[in-house]
Amino acid sequence: MGKKENPLLSYYNQEERFTQLMNGWLFRGKPYFKAEDVSEADRRLEGKSGKGIEQGIQQGIDQAKKAFSLSGEGLSVEEIARRLAISEDKVRRILE
Repeated sequence: MGKKENPLLSYYNQEERFTQLMNGWLFRGKPYFKAEDVSEADRRLEGKSGKGIEQGIQQGIDQAKKAFSLSGEGLSVEEIARRLAISEDKVRRILE
């Protein structure tokens, strides 16, 4: 017999909806994440601990903090992206 899935899981399984949720929740609606930044692993959590999602969220927050810090040092978007190993587009979205 099949297991019923929570309707919200189905709704937020779509990348665009998931990124809207995360941007609204973590960044007050600022478009930090884009749908193409999200993978199946980001949306699904196996087990009960929640550590996978917590680690992913913390990684995004840490990247944003580092980007702001490096920007304050006068570094270019290109240099910040290189140092954080993220795309220049993502750096620009963080600093907007």
